[in-house]
Amino acid sequence: MGEKLHITRGIDGCDAGNGITCGDWRAWVEADPDLRLSDEAAPMLIAEYQTADGPLVWCKGRVDVKSPARALVQKMHALAQALDAQLPGDDGKLYGSDGPARPAGPPPPPRGFVDLLFGSRR
Repeated sequence: MGEKLHITRGIDGCDAGNGITCGDWRAWVEADPDLRLSDEAAPMLIAEYQTADGPLVWCKGRVDVKSPARALVQKMHALAQALDAQLPGDDGKLYGSDGPARPAGPPPPPRGFVDLLFGSRR
């Protein structure tokens, strides 16, 4: 995966007035045994995940991770749920614990009366 994922409370990653506060993020990181604070370079708060996958960077009300592996996507999804947030990628797709949500495919073609009675032979 080559894109950034964001833990955000805003629509399209914009957290104006409703972002994850530095205090919220710090409290979750300190309470989670899989995370540890690694840097506090103002205006950012950086945490590391146990797999050393890549830093989780809090800045301006959201948490960003570039190119997370599957285990970190799962962790980010759990954090997003706990923080009453969502997990979009740069492309706007929302991610779940198993990766990006896939849009529903086209509906199946309508079945004819004979298919309904006798089953399809396709």
